[in-house]
Amino acid sequence: MSDPFLSWVRRYLTGRFQRVSLEGVFAVWLPVTSGVPWGSIIGPLLFLAYVNDAPGYVQSNNIAALYTDVSKLYRTIDRLDARSILRRVLQTVFKMEQRLDNGV
Repeated sequence: MSDPFLSWVRRYLTGRFQRVSLEGVFAVWLPVTSGVPWGSIIGPLLFLAYVNDAPGYVQSNNIAALYTDVSKLYRTIDRLDARSILRRVLQTVFKMEQRLDNGV
């Protein structure tokens, strides 16, 4: 990846860890493998850049619902092949995500 901005974004998003606490008891630190940092100034922009192209990968009979912190993809299962169609769409979106993760 030779683009300086993309290199910076990759460095910004990798190597992050998080943990949760409940009533003063802390869980172990675990790596953050997806998403953008909450509360960061650039987080909303990175999220928009990520989800902006997602509806283009979805066929018309599927519904993509994009919210501020989550995306949902669903369809009505009204015939036998609808499950396999939805599975193929989910695989396409997953491959898109993998390409983005690899900087392609």
